[in-house]
Amino acid sequence: MFIENENKKNRLIFCIYIFLSFVLPVIFVFLIFLYNKMYGKDYIVMSTDLYLGVAGGLRDIANNIINHKNLMFSFSSNLGVNNALGLSTGVLSPFSFLYVLFYKCDVNIVTLAVICLKVGLVSVSFFLFSNIVLKNKNFFAVIISVFYSLSAYSISYAMIQISWLDTLYTLPLFFIAFYWFLKKGKRPLLIIAYTYLFITNFYLGYMVGVFSLVVFVIYIAIYHYKKISIKELINIIINWVLCVVISIMVSAVVWVPTLFFLLGNRAPDSTKTNEISISLIQVINGLFWGMDYNIEGTYSYIYSGLLVLLLIPLYFIHSKIEKKEKIFSSLVTAFLFLCTIFTPLNMLMHGFDQPDFFWFRYSFIFSFVFCAIASRYFSFDDIFSFKKYFIVIISIISFYLLVQQGNITGLIGDSLNNNTGLLVNLIFLLLWTLVIFIYKRANKKILFFLLSVLILGSEIVSNSKFLVHEKIDAKEHYIWENFMNENVDNIKLADKDLFRMINSNSPIYDSDSWFSYNGISDFGSQEKYPVRKFLSKIGFAASPRVTLETGYNPASEMILGVKYILNSPVIENDEVVDGSVFVNPYYLGIGYMVSGNVVFCEYPGNNVFENTNYIINSMTGFDEDCFYRIDLDDVIIDNEYMNIEENRFGQYIISKNYDAGVSTIMIDDDLYDEYYLQIEVAEPVLKSSDLYILYSPNMGKIDVQNASTSHSALFAKDGDVHKCVLYSAEGISPEYFVCDSINIYGLDKEILQKQYDKLSKGVLKVANWSDGYIDGHVSVSKDKRVLFTSIPYDPGWHAYIDGKEVETVRLFEGAFLGIMFPTEGDYNVSFKYEVPGLFIGKIVSLLGVVALLSVIFEKKFKVKK
Repeated sequence: MFIENENKKNRLIFCIYIFLSFVLPVIFVFLIFLYNKMYGKDYIVMSTDLYLGVAGGLRDIANNIINHKNLMFSFSSNLGVNNALGLSTGVLSPFSFLYVLFYKCDVNIVTLAVICLKVGLVSVSFFLFSNIVLKNKNFFAVIISVFYSLSAYSISYAMIQISWLDTLYTLPLFFIAFYWFLKKGKRPLLIIAYTYLFITNFYLGYMVGVFSLVVFVIYIAIYHYKKISIKELINIIINWVLCVVISIMVSAVVWVPTLFFLLGNRAPDSTKTNEISISLIQVINGLFWGMDYNIEGTYSYIYSGLLVLLLIPLYFIHSKIEKKEKIFSSLVTAFLFLCTIFTPLNMLMHGFDQPDFFWFRYSFIFSFVFCAIASRYFSFDDIFSFKKYFIVIISIISFYLLVQQGNITGLIGDSLNNNTGLLVNLIFLLLWTLVIFIYKRANKKILFFLLSVLILGSEIVSNSKFLVHEKIDAKEHYIWENFMNENVDNIKLADKDLFRMINSNSPIYDSDSWFSYNGISDFGSQEKYPVRKFLSKIGFAASPRVTLETGYNPASEMILGVKYILNSPVIENDEVVDGSVFVNPYYLGIGYMVSGNVVFCEYPGNNVFENTNYIINSMTGFDEDCFYRIDLDDVIIDNEYMNIEENRFGQYIISKNYDAGVSTIMIDDDLYDEYYLQIEVAEPVLKSSDLYILYSPNMGKIDVQNASTSHSALFAKDGDVHKCVLYSAEGISPEYFVCDSINIYGLDKEILQKQYDKLSKGVLKVANWSDGYIDGHVSVSKDKRVLFTSIPYDPGWHAYIDGKEVETVRLFEGAFLGIMFPTEGDYNVSFKYEVPGLFIGKIVSLLGVVALLSVIFEKKFKVKK
């Protein structure tokens, strides 16, 4: 009876701990958002990439599911794109379906619910790992689980790339299955765990796969070398390889199409390899409270709580922990640190692809290992010693001071931690020591519970202010969202044609996905580099990573088939300036006939206006420019604490000589209908400066360097004067900006009308269309026998003329899809999209499922025999 009651008590405690493991991080998530004013009044829940791109992609997929559209292809993003990459990097998470179930709800509320559920599950999964594998069954397992779920990586990375949270909660469950495989030879659960990792996020799943290989090798070397026979060793290795291969096969339907997509759209690396080598001290500095992170940079996001940092050295000096286990933990940790400072290993962890500004995406594995070591410490009895804890704390603080001294002397240039952090880190270390003392000596359970939860919440919530960046103003967001919802819905109801829209003043990169309209925006480092290059060459704000729906002009709108321009409301001087909707008078549609010259067309340079002239002339077949250059000597430049000078290399230096500077560029004639400005740089980059273009009607306020050196900024009309304002405020960036040229051009709309009239005679008239399918007819003239479409080229497209398949051609350096006609005449034309690699992936996955079932029912087969 006593044993039975004891078991009931243990089960009750276990259930309570499970409940607390879920509830505590959820409460802290709410407190983090409240602490950072992200509750819908000042700021919204979403920030950075979650707002700029991720949420839009999830909403677009949800819209496709609700309306029974094609899941594998969408015109509502990137001018038309294969969704394989998006599906394999988080969309297939079970939690993504909340965006489908609650599609009509405020996306901020849905996102908050998804974050809370996933963060709670991350904590629960780590608690189970601590309980089953690490044999830690006390309340410290709960505390450390919460630290793991709300680590720096979780708050800074995973809450804006919420699909990454799926990997965080799967990782502890995966190692439970891995543990059972090593100890008991159980294979099915390991196969399922690998498969789930690869399906929910193949990229982070790959990282876990590499890490599991390292863990497997180290484990075999330490625990099995010379301890078992060669035959047994080979059997273990073969079984592990079999598990990996079967899981790869089962998940092939997801990763094979993604692999085909990446191979067909691989972008040139925008980060030099030698740039990702940084100081090990700087990486370790990330262990402390108060590290002021930036979402882009060399920061490693390995902070996992000061309790964890305190327990790691205590684990290694614990007398009851086996030497083998300490060696195992040391080697695993050493491998991770080597990855941060040894470029080939860093590249290995990122799939041999440049991490593109986010250089340590595998930092969640650090948090897992650190928390596992800390939790393991409490699996053994230990006599509390103030002396031992005092020595450890002094060592940690001494190292902290060393790091800060390095920062003061300039050795760690990117570290933004401050001296206040010394006191805060010391206080939290002492408080956690007090908590451990109460647990081991005082035996006051209620005091221990209350104090530990209070300190836990205080540390996590207070540190979040260093981890949450680029918060989104709630008022601006809801004004924009309400305007777009109303107008996009009205346009889609009234016009069923296949056309594109542009949203000026959009606060996010992919507003087309957000509202499911066919736009031109692009987000991500892999999607359609040739298209981003083309867009940057004709005036859209672009960089190696993103394309914005700004910088457009009537000529570029005509080329791309833009029919509607939505100028969403903006807030100026605390007042809302109403939005508007315009119809493009130069609308040509999704495709039209052009001269054969476009087949060999290459861009003359980086001047967006000369590029546009050249492209349109190549299409029309005659030489008459719509953009004309305005010399800088013919404009008025009013400098206020700012100078624009030309250096001996022909470059222009824009500098300020006070805290803030303004240059107003003015043109006081109406020779041309519109005037545009481009601050030209050889290669646009995603890097902030403190130089902005203000009040441009086609862009709003935008950082010149941040994706806009390819920008064609429209001069605002002020009476009879055209104005464009350059502004620089005090910031951390240099006090000057260097560019290759300052291009000012006038647009002659009479010439543009002539060009439009010539191209409009061969417009593709679309009869039927859906995502991944177009059917229509076109008239082909003698001098224009190439059909240009503003659809990005993809090997998955198949073209048919009068029902017969024809070869597609790549236009404008591989950017767009086209076909050639043999003779003049009227033709029926259709395009169908088939996802490259999908059929192969289905076959391999089917074989993988058969293999998995054979493993699951292996014992039953043996019994029957």
